[in-house]
Amino acid sequence: MREVSEETGISAGEEELIELGVVNTFEIASQWREKYAPGVTHNEEVCFALKVGKGEVQVDSTEHDAYVWVDYDRAMEMAYWNSNRRALAAVRLLVNG
Repeated sequence: MREVSEETGISAGEEELIELGVVNTFEIASQWREKYAPGVTHNEEVCFALKVGKGEVQVDSTEHDAYVWVDYDRAMEMAYWNSNRRALAAVRLLVNG
């Protein structure tokens, strides 16, 4: 909920988050490891979905430089990280049953 609010300006309650059953574990790049406790080499990302209406988004300019509303296929093409594609695939399964 904090991340959604901080990075998009969208307010949501905990009850609105949809558990996707996707947990991504990945190695922390060496240049970022100093931000973590000594010996921590991997991070865990628990994925959720949130149904929102199409509207204005206020991105955190320290983390993002733009946003765009796109359909599923375009979002999959645009996703840089495999972890993002896994989360999008889980959303598609949720929506399509």
